[in-house]
Amino acid sequence: MRKNEPLDLHIPHRQSPLAILVILYEFIRRILSAFWPIVLIYVVRGRTSGQSGDPVYLYIGIGISLISVIGSLISYFRYYYYVTDTDLIIEKGLIERKKITVPFDRIQTINTEQKIIHQLFGVVKLEIDTAGSKKKEIAIDALEQGVAEQIKSFLLLKKKYLQEESSKRKPTPPSKSQDLHQVEPLIRLSITDLVKIGVSQNHIQTALLIIGFGIGFLDDIQEIINFDLYTWIQGQIGQASASYAIFLLMVLPFLLLITFIITLIRTVIRFYHQKVWIAGDGIQLESGLLTRHQSFIHRQKIQRIQWSQNPIKRIFKLFELRIYQASSQQEHAKKTNQIPGCYREALEALRDTTFPRKWFESMDYVRVSTQYRGRLWLYFGILPGILLGFLGYLQDGLPGLWFLVWIPLVWWWAGIVVRRWHIGLNDYALYLKHGFWEVKEDFIPVYKIQAVRLKQSPYQRSHQLATVSISTASGSLEIPYLPLDLAQRMMNYLLFRVESSHLAWM
Repeated sequence: MRKNEPLDLHIPHRQSPLAILVILYEFIRRILSAFWPIVLIYVVRGRTSGQSGDPVYLYIGIGISLISVIGSLISYFRYYYYVTDTDLIIEKGLIERKKITVPFDRIQTINTEQKIIHQLFGVVKLEIDTAGSKKKEIAIDALEQGVAEQIKSFLLLKKKYLQEESSKRKPTPPSKSQDLHQVEPLIRLSITDLVKIGVSQNHIQTALLIIGFGIGFLDDIQEIINFDLYTWIQGQIGQASASYAIFLLMVLPFLLLITFIITLIRTVIRFYHQKVWIAGDGIQLESGLLTRHQSFIHRQKIQRIQWSQNPIKRIFKLFELRIYQASSQQEHAKKTNQIPGCYREALEALRDTTFPRKWFESMDYVRVSTQYRGRLWLYFGILPGILLGFLGYLQDGLPGLWFLVWIPLVWWWAGIVVRRWHIGLNDYALYLKHGFWEVKEDFIPVYKIQAVRLKQSPYQRSHQLATVSISTASGSLEIPYLPLDLAQRMMNYLLFRVESSHLAWM
């Protein structure tokens, strides 16, 4: 198809011819991801033994490559997509022939993705999310950019046309496409913004992942090359407590540096050149370096929003914003759209375009019970502190009791957690503020709530307390340790507002 030439979707079409290379890449990637330990063992053993390896592996590799090439060609020539008056049809299958029918009115969102392989060939992957789908969305891979935009515009306009027709309104003929990039982006993250975001990310989480991966990887490598790293380290630093302290002083700064660098790189790769628009009846997002994502959030599908700050972000005057859409539990993580850094002006503009400003005003606030602090202190402070102090005493005597300092530290932490809990409620929405290092603020319109439940542990029953669990189509939230009469009144009020609302939750 020539550039800018109209596409007749009623005729079966194939993907771009470059799809053959994309499919071949996916074949090889899946094979390597499944068998990389075997390949690694073969390479390392070959190098340590000085042998070039068994030629049979070379023949196996050639055979797999030929099968991948043939499979890619067959997959390409057996793949078609086209439309009828009411449906999108996809026919595909390497061995077993499949025909997928997607009704236009079931389409929820249409997004595009460009992995590094797509960017190299100048093609995109079109992802179609359907209502009620618990599996991965339907995708048409390796399309030319212009073709993908035409398909996206056609499907969205057909969906809108059918919705207007079914609601007995005067339908707008699906003749012109909507340009989602007509206005300047509300948010455009620069390299400076990404550095600020990377600095303020959760480095502890990354450090734990590195430690876990490193320990597992070292165990595998030691077995392959027959080298005991732990014995070597003990021989270098000894087994005395002082030597362990010196070792920690050597390792921790290096670990923190590596953690910072990895977190910064991950932030740049994931959110590179992120742009956010307020467009039509929703919000458009685009971001990514190696994999370029473009997604559209329909305003009607938004179930709740969450903005947060930690002390470092507060210095930079940045907020992190998460927008939660209606989705199945299996797709919950993917349906959360994250804007890792925005300033207050952009945050307020996005909040105002999502929900009316008056919904955020004139709230009545309550707090969680102070007894919540005692339970946090018991579970996370007293019991672990006593156990660690006892084990430390058995190993090092009186110096090992320094672990008991954990108990007053947790008391201080629990006090901050309880003081920061704020619950706001008005006729339109529920507002929750909570957190320790990162203070999160959740905003849930009342009519989006699908279920409200009270939960009580034995301790809560004996002290007339309860936890309120609130469920929406994007997941659940809990308000812990409210006085029982307040929890019951809150539950009854929320259920009344939900049942009396005439607004559609999606």
